[in-house]
Amino acid sequence: MSFSEEDFIIVRWLVVAFTETTINKAIDAIIKFNNSLPDDRQKEKWFIGISALKRLVTSNQNVIQRILNERADEIAKHHTHHQLTEKHNSKGQFAPKINEVVAFKG
Repeated sequence: MSFSEEDFIIVRWLVVAFTETTINKAIDAIIKFNNSLPDDRQKEKWFIGISALKRLVTSNQNVIQRILNERADEIAKHHTHHQLTEKHNSKGQFAPKINEVVAFKG
């Protein structure tokens, strides 16, 4: 069985679409997690960035960055609402990792 160039293009498109969907679902899971916690548990919330997403999904950093850029306004509003900064995810070596607390199945 041989594959045409068109077959490879279709497969590549499907892989990219699946990857983008997975990254978007991971972002949605972090947002849902953060929104579920009361304000007095703010330290348990997560900043949505490349490092956090790489713990939840297996994807190329460039693809993650592109999705972050596409959703930048929404994510910035979320971070502002919860008072989250890039340094927020530095919770210490004994704290649970994001993939241990955010419910997400890619």
